[in-house]
Amino acid sequence: MPSPGGNGANPLIPLAALLVGAGVILGFALAEEPGLVVPVTLFFLLLLGLTHVLLTLETREATRRWLWGLIGAALGVRALAFLVTNFVYRADFFAPDVGYYRWAGEAIGAHWVRGGPLPGRFADGWFELYPHIGAGFYALLQDATVGPVVLNAFAGVWTAVVVYYLGREILGEPAGKLAAILTAFLPSLVLWSVLNIRDALAMLFITLAVWLGVRAYREVNVKELLLLVAVLFVASTLRDYMAVLVLGGLALGFALAFRRHRVWSTLAVGTVVFLGVAFALDQFEIFRTVDWDSPLETADQMRRGFHLEAGSAYAVDYDTSTLAGALRFLPLGMSFLLFGPFPWALESTLQMLTFPEVALWYLVFPLTVWGLSWGVRKGAAQNLILLGVLAVLVSSYALVEGNFGTAYRHRAQIMPLFFIFTAAGLILLRHRWGARKRPERQRVHTRSEGSTSPSDSTWPSGSASR
Repeated sequence: MPSPGGNGANPLIPLAALLVGAGVILGFALAEEPGLVVPVTLFFLLLLGLTHVLLTLETREATRRWLWGLIGAALGVRALAFLVTNFVYRADFFAPDVGYYRWAGEAIGAHWVRGGPLPGRFADGWFELYPHIGAGFYALLQDATVGPVVLNAFAGVWTAVVVYYLGREILGEPAGKLAAILTAFLPSLVLWSVLNIRDALAMLFITLAVWLGVRAYREVNVKELLLLVAVLFVASTLRDYMAVLVLGGLALGFALAFRRHRVWSTLAVGTVVFLGVAFALDQFEIFRTVDWDSPLETADQMRRGFHLEAGSAYAVDYDTSTLAGALRFLPLGMSFLLFGPFPWALESTLQMLTFPEVALWYLVFPLTVWGLSWGVRKGAAQNLILLGVLAVLVSSYALVEGNFGTAYRHRAQIMPLFFIFTAAGLILLRHRWGARKRPERQRVHTRSEGSTSPSDSTWPSGSASR
């Protein structure tokens, strides 16, 4: 993409002024204590400066301009969502575990500042990154909520930027841009990035790890491999099983890329093998983390733990305590994970609020499948790496979910990866629609002139075999 002329006004100046003003206004509007306004605003500016540094890695000026526009709009939407979740509703209405993370941050921070007792699990040497982030803000600002929420908002925006780079890497510029837009503005992804929960950071590190894995397939780079290891390590401190799932997905994706002539058999066998290994690791209690997706889920991260206290539980009668039982449940679990809560069975206000997004997902899912199929058949080998990661994440999450609430939240963590194939399907649809609308006489004239017909260039812009 060519760079525009160099004498125009720098778009970063008005954008920075707009975001600074928004940060200050948001700080005054939301801070319960005046003392939080200045440090939170400074933290906002620090993250904005870090965003500027990250975008300097992009060498094309036009692309940087586009990304800054996306970032500004995405931050504006998140500022409005933060107002809604704090002043129209209570934050714990959307995610009850915000109370746990506030409590854990305050308890750990108080221990650091005043030497008070640590909560029992942390006193035993337990380390979980996200509560310690809140503790750091509590130690500095005596508040364990606002700082993490600002960080989460930027994490959600950075995820959209990484999705752009990942989509561009495997399917070209148009797909990367469409996937980034979907990631930046999907309501659930916006919501989880303005609450004091770890989902936004988990989403960022999953996407970043996949992008680095795709780049490693194209060209081995020691620095990027070390960065991938660091990203997986941080991901493991958010959820200890997350690094294992992403690494297993990357391994399966590499196997698919090397066996392109046997994609579906390799995918099926590889997924079953991975699930068997993961099941064995779980039986030996290798995964220690209790998943705090609601305050009462303290005993078990598997399905029955979710069943016991969830009003939206599903498939209660299935036994997934054995590998054979888990494989029998897998198709049903995947349907609940990918498509729940079902519009014809909405039972609560929260589920009703999800209806517009779920309906939209139903509309674009066939395009996602079309884009995935096209990417596997005609796209670059890196499409298969993304397919491998999705297969592992979807199948693993499908086996441990037990209610619609956690399924809906965990689905959001992998939606950015799906959106890359959704973007491919949208591009294919646009191209096919354009071909049908083109008058027959124009097509005849084009062929008579010896030009390339649409069927000769299935991908309308950018190369899918980068």
